[in-house]
Amino acid sequence: MASRVWILAGAVFLAEWVVMAVFAQVQTTVPVWQRALLDSLLAATVATTVWQTVIVGSRPGEVSDRPVIDTVGWMIIAAATTSFEFSIHRYVAGTPSSFPAQTAALLDAGLLAALMLPMGGGLAALRAVEVRAAAAQPPGDRHLSRIVLISVLTAVSLIALLTLGTTAGILRDAAVIRASSQIINLAGRQRMISQRMAWMAQRALATAGAARAQAIDAMAADMRSLRSDAAALDMLVTTSTPARSEARHTASWAMTQVEGPRARLLRLAEVAHAPGTSAAEQDRALLRLMRTSEQFLPAMDRAVGALQSVTEDELRQLVAYAAAATLLVAFSALAYGAGVALPIRNIVRNQQRALLAQTEELHRLTMVARNTKNGVLICGVDRRILWANTAFEAMTGYSLAEVLGKKPGSLLQFDQTDPATVRQLHEALAAGQGAHVQILNRSRHGRTYWLDLDIQPVHDESGRHVGFIGVETDVTERVLAHRRLESVLDGTGAGTWEYD
Repeated sequence: MASRVWILAGAVFLAEWVVMAVFAQVQTTVPVWQRALLDSLLAATVATTVWQTVIVGSRPGEVSDRPVIDTVGWMIIAAATTSFEFSIHRYVAGTPSSFPAQTAALLDAGLLAALMLPMGGGLAALRAVEVRAAAAQPPGDRHLSRIVLISVLTAVSLIALLTLGTTAGILRDAAVIRASSQIINLAGRQRMISQRMAWMAQRALATAGAARAQAIDAMAADMRSLRSDAAALDMLVTTSTPARSEARHTASWAMTQVEGPRARLLRLAEVAHAPGTSAAEQDRALLRLMRTSEQFLPAMDRAVGALQSVTEDELRQLVAYAAAATLLVAFSALAYGAGVALPIRNIVRNQQRALLAQTEELHRLTMVARNTKNGVLICGVDRRILWANTAFEAMTGYSLAEVLGKKPGSLLQFDQTDPATVRQLHEALAAGQGAHVQILNRSRHGRTYWLDLDIQPVHDESGRHVGFIGVETDVTERVLAHRRLESVLDGTGAGTWEYD
């Protein structure tokens, strides 16, 4: 079964690697989340096909007898593959500048194949247990508890991992959109500062003396604010450039086109504010600053407009991605729940049926043992009595309540019991073997009697030694008759003949 799970993981890896390689070669304007959904559906198709072919196999004519996991297993495989590949593809292919195409394909395929191993192995193990239970070979309580625990933990872990992956993708996209909002805010602030600098330059040209100096000082303060905001803006543009679409690259490029006019604005403001600058040089610098501001404003408007358009589009895609991811998580949780609960219910139901059949069989055997004339007792591995029938009680004079937890030899053997026979019994039982002997016992009331004692070991379904069962037959009359015959023969000196 383990080799089949590896085949499942290998097939998914190969198929996903091919799909990612094809996507890398095709130029398309389809949003990333839609490509991720298409990729995940293709991967789910391959995974479910391999599951049905390799793990489940073809068993015509036995559809009604198939394990429940054969019916719901493909749902779990499809839901898990679709959900996880949706998140993995969006993470790997969402930032093409972070991973080369071949690396992205291998990373995507490797992560998905790695997830197939625990999921496929858990489902295969659950299927094997269900098949055993359906074949009237129910697993032991400890084994069943382990399977149930592993299945539940696997389902919970997969759902948690899927939820974390989806949340991480949403948070990453939200961070990009938040950075875009900061860029837009800073760009709008720079636009306002450049307008104010142009207005101050115009005021300085129209005044003289203290008013002119005050206007130039105000323009210099705006210059320092513009330079500080420019550093923050450039950093945000640089960090947000590894984008997922050509439109964002275009918007980032448009934002870099304002750097030239902005640098000229800052340089001209420095010239106009520099100490020792003549009035004529100041006038020329202020006039050129006003013209440069007229060039800066349209360039900034174009960059901000492009970035706003891209941000709005990304926000729409994020909403669509979140909605699709939420549906996939809900569907996956439903599939995991059904895939774990239904097989376990079937296993428990079959186990209950098998236990009921065993109980009925045990009841019949108990009735036979209780009503037989031979004494029957059941002992544990430590040879202490667990149960005895009424014939044993009548034979020994002890009630069941009195003998429970005690060893038969301590109650019934006495000084006239043959030590060699007792030693033979002890050696056989200590070795976990059966024994068949004749032994002299004494009842509670002092009556001595001979037993034909047949003790056999008892083993459970796994072959583990769990105790002994003994059948006692009172052969006192036969032994005494045999001894009387021997006495008569010894007294007369007559010979004996044996006939075949």
